Amino acid sequence: MADSSFKKGIYSSIHNTQLGMGMTRRTAKVKRFWSVQEEEGGGFSIQPLNQNLIPTGQKRPITAAELASQFTYEPDYFVEAGARALWRSGPEGQIPVTGGEEPPTPAPFSRKKSPAPDAEDAAPRKVSLDRAILADEEDDKAAQLRQRREEQAKKRQAAEDQAEQRARAEFVMGVAHLKRGDRAKALQLFEKVATMDGEFAPRHKHMFNEFGIGLRKSNLPDMALKMYRRTLELSPHDDHIYHNMARIHYERGEIAKATELLQKSLELNPGLEMSRKFLEFIDKNRKKFPRFSI
Repeated sequence: MADSSFKKGIYSSIHNTQLGMGMTRRTAKVKRFWSVQEEEGGGFSIQPLNQNLIPTGQKRPITAAELASQFTYEPDYFVEAGARALWRSGPEGQIPVTGGEEPPTPAPFSRKKSPAPDAEDAAPRKVSLDRAILADEEDDKAAQLRQRREEQAKKRQAAEDQAEQRARAEFVMGVAHLKRGDRAKALQLFEKVATMDGEFAPRHKHMFNEFGIGLRKSNLPDMALKMYRRTLELSPHDDHIYHNMARIHYERGEIAKATELLQKSLELNPGLEMSRKFLEFIDKNRKKFPRFSI
């Protein structure tokens, strides 16, 4: 026979859960809701409620001592219609109007009983669950997602900085070998920089453009073009890079290629004055092709 001290109905329990990661990790209390039901052979069982207020999951027997020590009775958590709908059988997530096992009589409590509903409100209604705890969990998930993104961004930034440091170090070594007259070793290092793998980002286009300008001034046009092409891999629509490449091709006497690159530069930026003047110069001096200087 069931313990007379039991009250079948809705109970709650408080659980500690870990939220956040790293420095933001904290312990929060989460409130869960359960239904306690009387079994046919006597005794009671407890079953968790889902977000739609439907008993779901594994049902298990419970003792009076366990119920008293770990759970809190919630006599007024549901309105009467919602409580009746909860105890009727039906598909999960829905509240049937007729059929199924008759609901148990609600347990008495000290507060004044609510007046009987009007006729239009007599049908059971789905009752909204208090989402305060759920909202806290959703906010914490959003905070965890932001933290993961920030950590990923920091790792990516560190990898990009490391790649830039390696490229600059190799380029400086190449310049040092070039000044000492070891042209072969210098070219080997410059080639390594131009084809280097790493976490390079669009912002590194300025570094490779800088390398290209320095190599052009050092009378290494082929290697300068490789640096410019690497720049275009990072920033395909950089009008200035096309202009710089056109200058090298012009100095090598490759007028058609220089014209093509200047036209591409102006296509990307019709207002780029230096490319426009350069192209006008080529058109006016097409038969002479003197060296163009800026």
